[in-house]
Order: sequence, then C-alpha cells, then structure tokens
Amino acid sequence: MSLCGEWPVTRDLSESDWTLFRQLREVALERLCKRALEEVALVARDARRTYHERYLNVFRLLKEQDRELANAFNDPRRSRMIRQLAAMHPA
Repeated sequence: MSLCGEWPVTRDLSESDWTLFRQLREVALERLCKRALEEVALVARDARRTYHERYLNVFRLLKEQDRELANAFNDPRRSRMIRQLAAMHPA
C-alpha cells in the first residue's frame, strides 16, 4: 500500500480492465441505489413506529447509505479501483 492509503495498481492495470471497471461501476451503482431505496421504503412503512421515528430512521439510513455509496463510487481512479470494487460488494 502506498503512503496515501491506495494500492499501487495503476502500472499493472490494463485499459480493458479499467473499461470493464467503469462499466461494472454503473451497474453496481444502480443496484446499490435500488437496494438503498427499498430499505428506505421498508423503514418508512414501519407502522410500529411513529412518523417522527420513521423520519429519523430514514434520515439515519440515508446518511449511512450515502457514506457507503461515496466510498464505492465517488472520484473513481485507477489507484482506487481495488478499494472501490471491495466497497461495491455487499457485506
């Protein structure tokens, strides 16, 4: 790992790998956003909670999901590709 916390993969990364990553990135982004919205819908419909509790839970969930999406998708670079691929994989 480099001093900046990124894997030194840029010199070993082929153009076809980078192109494939960019295509995969778009598919993964759609899937993760769909999953996040489905989770939000479940939380918002939880009739056991008050509307205020639901709102707070949706807000917390969106903040958490936004952090996860940012780690996986913001500022794609070859040097971050491995870390971003790992962040795209569901836990």
